[in-house]
Amino acid sequence: MKIIIGVLSCLQKEYQDLVFALKQTCFKNIPAEFEVYYIYGNGQCDGKYMMENSDFYSSYRDDEILSKTIDFFKYCNTYKKFDYILRTNTACYWNLKLYYEHILNTVPKTNAYYGPIGDDPNVIKGQGRFISGAGYLLSKDLISKIISNEKIIMSRHFTHHVHDDVSIGKFLYKDCGVPELECPPNRIFVKASNINSKLDRTCYNYYCENHHEPIRPNLLHTIHQYTKQC
Repeated sequence: MKIIIGVLSCLQKEYQDLVFALKQTCFKNIPAEFEVYYIYGNGQCDGKYMMENSDFYSSYRDDEILSKTIDFFKYCNTYKKFDYILRTNTACYWNLKLYYEHILNTVPKTNAYYGPIGDDPNVIKGQGRFISGAGYLLSKDLISKIISNEKIIMSRHFTHHVHDDVSIGKFLYKDCGVPELECPPNRIFVKASNINSKLDRTCYNYYCENHHEPIRPNLLHTIHQYTKQC
């Protein structure tokens, strides 16, 4: 089983500090079952996406999150072999060994839309929940479905008030009838004030809550120092 991880990133310094921290911690020694890439959008690719080492560049701007994410899906679907894609972001620490074991034993090979339920005030009650952009997993068949229906997603489910996780979730739920598969509570929210009480070696995903603050790279290192002893 192969899982491709796409880390939503940005060229701004605070995000680059987080990317550097991820490459020093949970994504330093990557198991063979995973490939990790960092998703950027700089609008300088002349209408084409491109990959340089582990950095993926969309032709869209960094703030066009849905479009650059779908560009990444297109690249992987064309050039990579995989069973799932996990779209996450720079604020998340992953214990890849535990996550792989969990997915292997829990998630179906097809029609899989899996992760922690998101919370967004722009999602109207009754229109279906969505998996948080902190870590939504999609099986290969759903990646293909998203790519082939890009225009529908953009016209029916995209607004400038929501990100890719909401738009893709609405498409899968409303147009395809795909229910979200909610993962068990195995994601821990941490910040500088509570990190010592939150560390848990059985957890495969930590989310660092101190948005856009220099302390977040330090949180990633602290989590790594604790969990790598598993």
